Formats: sequence, C-alpha cells, structure tokens
Amino acid sequence: MAVQARPGTARRVPRAAAAILALAWLMTGCGSDIDAAQTIQTGGLLRDRASGAPVNATVRNLPSAQVAETSMPGLCKAPFRSGLLDGRVLCTVAGGNRLASSEWQAGRKHGTETLWFGQTGHLASRTEWHDGQRHGLQEHYDNSGALTASAQWEHGRLLSEQR
Repeated sequence: MAVQARPGTARRVPRAAAAILALAWLMTGCGSDIDAAQTIQTGGLLRDRASGAPVNATVRNLPSAQVAETSMPGLCKAPFRSGLLDGRVLCTVAGGNRLASSEWQAGRKHGTETLWFGQTGHLASRTEWHDGQRHGLQEHYDNSGALTASAQWEHGRLLSEQR
C-alpha cells in the first residue's frame, strides 16, 4: 500500500531546508560584529569557530599583524564576506590612536593602505594597491611628518624610487 502525502507537505521540506540555511547564515554573523576569538583561520578562509561556516560579519579585535604591514601591535575591526576580507579595515593601538587603515576586495588589498605611528598618531606611510599588488604611489614619512621616501609601482613592479 502506497503512502500518500497530505496536500501541501511536499513544499514543507524545501521551506524547512531554506529556514535552516538562513539560520546558519545568520549564525555566521552576517551584518553583525563578532569577536576574533569566535573565529578560526582554515583553508585560507576565516570561519566561525562553532559552525565552521565562512564568516560574513565585521570581526572585532583581529590582531593587526594579520591585516596590516606593521610591526606595531594593535587590534582591528575588519569586514569579511564569505570568509575573506572585503571592505575597509581599521586598526588602533591600546591608547586609541590609529595604526592602520586598508581597503580589501575579495581577500586582496585593493585601494589605499595608510599606516600611522601608533604612539603619536602621525602619518607613517601611504600605499596604493590594486588586486593584491602595489600599484601607484607609495610614500613614507618620519615621525615629524616629513616625507622620507616615495616610490611608483605598477602591478607589483617597482618603477621608480626617491629617497
């Protein structure tokens, strides 16, 4: 004897699956802030430590060494999409001074990266990036704000440098 489904129950399974997927998506923090302690880096992606799903959220307290070319320790607020950096990253030192700001697209630097001296907040360097490579002007400054060096880059290749 064949069992027949009640009318309308065939649609419930896809709806239930869609609801579960939506809940999992929300649990990865989409549109919200999560702490870096709730994440883990695996397979080149930042993932939610509990679910293993790629992070879709702004991550707080991310160590600056993971996203900025600086030796000064600091903490960053960084947006992730599908487990990759995507958007403007802002890093500060313990006293609140800016340390770094960079723009990312699909896990690659893309736009302007600016670094500051953490203790003073003075500009340290500014570099233009395109698709993960230096591209355009790069400038370095001393702690008093004077330009000390500049370079011109094209798709990761150094074209000229002045000191």
